[in-house]
Amino acid sequence: MRNFLSILVAVISVSIMPLAAQEKSVGAVDKTYDRYYGAWGKDGDIVVRWAVNNVDGRLQVCGAYSSTGKAIIQKFNRALLKEAKIQINGQTVRKNMRFFKRLANEGRENNHFGQPTNCRMTKHAYQAGEYLFVTRGGSYKVSR
Repeated sequence: MRNFLSILVAVISVSIMPLAAQEKSVGAVDKTYDRYYGAWGKDGDIVVRWAVNNVDGRLQVCGAYSSTGKAIIQKFNRALLKEAKIQINGQTVRKNMRFFKRLANEGRENNHFGQPTNCRMTKHAYQAGEYLFVTRGGSYKVSR
């Protein structure tokens, strides 16, 4: 019985690996990517390049970011990405953009064109319309 369960677990694991691999992919910043900019006064900032794609009728979110500032500002930037959402028509279709690829600041001069992004599939169907990158206003708490 123990061998049967081990084999069953192995077969299930192997059969779902291709599906899991399709959920994550990479892209590259191009003219279809929108731009979000946020600043923490004069202490630092974040530039986010993001896009949504239609992949076989499902919604895919891709993105990358670069940021400036000391360590505490980098924590604020990560908190901002964690709480960010992608919305369409008031419906949230993706939460937590921490999977976005971190880029070097040298690419900012050309808006990071051609630089790599990380992509994730959502459970939502793709909808034509205006997608929004939404961040929470106000203060962010981070631990030092």
